[in-house]
Amino acid sequence: MAFDSQYCLHVIASTWPRGGEYEMQGDRSSRLTPLLTPAARPVASLASKRGHRLRAREQHGAALFWFKLADRISPGQANVTGHIGASLMELGHYDAARPWLRASCDGVAARGRELLCTAHCLVRLGKADLAADVFSRACDLSPDDAQVLSEAAGFFRTVNQREKARMLLEQAMVLRPDDPEIARMALAVSPRNRTHVDRLHFVTIGTTGLCNASCVHCPTGKAETAHVPRIPMAMPLFRRIIDGLRDSRLPIVEGVIFGLFGDGLVDPYVVERAKYVRANLPAIPLVINTNGAAYDRKKHAELIDLVTTINLHCESLKPDVYDQLMAPLRMERTQTKLDMIMQNFAGRAQVTIPVSRANRHDMAALQTHFLERGAVSVVFTPLSSRCARDQSAFDRLAFDPKPIRCSTDLFDNLTIDCDGTVVACCNDFSREVPIGNANEQSMDSLLQDERRLKMVEAFQQDRHTDYSTCVRCRADVTIPAYA
Repeated sequence: MAFDSQYCLHVIASTWPRGGEYEMQGDRSSRLTPLLTPAARPVASLASKRGHRLRAREQHGAALFWFKLADRISPGQANVTGHIGASLMELGHYDAARPWLRASCDGVAARGRELLCTAHCLVRLGKADLAADVFSRACDLSPDDAQVLSEAAGFFRTVNQREKARMLLEQAMVLRPDDPEIARMALAVSPRNRTHVDRLHFVTIGTTGLCNASCVHCPTGKAETAHVPRIPMAMPLFRRIIDGLRDSRLPIVEGVIFGLFGDGLVDPYVVERAKYVRANLPAIPLVINTNGAAYDRKKHAELIDLVTTINLHCESLKPDVYDQLMAPLRMERTQTKLDMIMQNFAGRAQVTIPVSRANRHDMAALQTHFLERGAVSVVFTPLSSRCARDQSAFDRLAFDPKPIRCSTDLFDNLTIDCDGTVVACCNDFSREVPIGNANEQSMDSLLQDERRLKMVEAFQQDRHTDYSTCVRCRADVTIPAYA
């Protein structure tokens, strides 16, 4: 039997159920019988291409129909099963998506690009080990495809496999020497000369010292941090910092972050500051750290066009657990704010969830909840002691904490609190180890401060215990598995 495209499309279209759901039952299934033969398998590409066009137009229900139809005609194609999983995720069916994505990992693929959708979906689902295997396979299939190499390198950099990322980016640079994004990523993983700062990864600014939460395992709001200023950063100081970054011409690889020991949205000048960053560092990503409780849709409306990412901290959706972990915040009051943020910043909100004994069984539900509402990712992080003096709450909540010894990569960042005090680490809540003052020093002077350089040397020699904060730095190094 000969197949032409018009006949194939007619047969395929005749299977479309009125409800838009993919079901092949009864007489609809019999209509497909002529297509379910090896001779007709090239027809699957027609259905797959239509699925891709519909996904590009965000018609995910319709796309799912055509992808599933392509899989019926030609089963086991990694690109098709991966996009079935992706379409199901867009429709909020995360449990249904997982088996399709797992099947895609071992599916038939001729080119690396056919696996990229699957890899990125696995990242969103927190399956880093599976994603690493898929990205590696994609690179093996297409070692001369700069897009495959650079996307894989971006993933490996986020999971701290910097050497692998560096090698992939070196290959990509040969293929696309003029690509600015590949050049930016290559700079981020290139070897460093620690005596001369030639770029920064993150610049974290404590735009306010006030936080509306005092999480049970955090030093904020406790007696040990009572001496720390809880005020907004003065605008002249803020402008001085941003002007110094602009005039230094140092590449800022990852972005500027608002929110250090205080909540980024509690700051009364957050919109004014965001505008100033956009005017002076227009190409640099801008991130706001917040628990969301202070969000005001009217007051913060302008941030929608100014901010690259809202990094949302939420430890549970169960009122009793949330109220315990994030006191004095209460879920009954915060839930509406979280929903508003997810709606207003859909596709730009990242949710970060420290995992503890209190919320370990909620991980899958938390992930599904926020992804369904438009989160770009849900990141589960090991619980940290945050260098607190009193670690009793941390010890009750942690699983098996170990001492943490940071590498000198820590000094790729610049961390400035609300009064201009520069600290090496965002976990130095008591500011015990200052290494500069932005009120008194130029940007070059801050980055070459003798205290900073001595700390770099100590870390290079594994003398972390020279510093009181490092002595108390402990964290879980793994998190529990979840569905």
